[in-house]
Amino acid sequence: MIMELKLFKQFDKSCSLNINDIKQKIPKTAGVYVITAEQPFERLAGKDRRGILYIGEGQNLRTRIEQFIKDIEEKGVNRKRHSAGRTYRIYFRDNKDAKLKLNPVNFKVHWKSTKHFDTQETRLIKEYVKTFQDKPPLNISIKRKK
Repeated sequence: MIMELKLFKQFDKSCSLNINDIKQKIPKTAGVYVITAEQPFERLAGKDRRGILYIGEGQNLRTRIEQFIKDIEEKGVNRKRHSAGRTYRIYFRDNKDAKLKLNPVNFKVHWKSTKHFDTQETRLIKEYVKTFQDKPPLNISIKRKK
């Protein structure tokens, strides 16, 4: 069964995940954002129609999303500007055994400016987990050994 998040309807703005679109379209305001692969994929409890990869928030949306882009393009795994970017590099881009192949050229970012960005992000992640019984793939943070 293919499903959609109810709260996703609140995102009325989106653009491709390239640096030029982001500089032109995404404001430097606080808000929440969702990065999608724009391809459906299986989750534990159904198929995620949009392929939500990450749900995040930031005090400056443009800067935060630019950090994600720079991080997914980074060589190696040591540098980290954005935890989801590093997670993408380790488990998708650089993982030869990954079953889910993702091409960042197809990624989209959807956003909403709000001063309640921290509680909105939590609500969106909770709704995702309730719907799919799993977190979005890039919201999974694995701590490094020191």
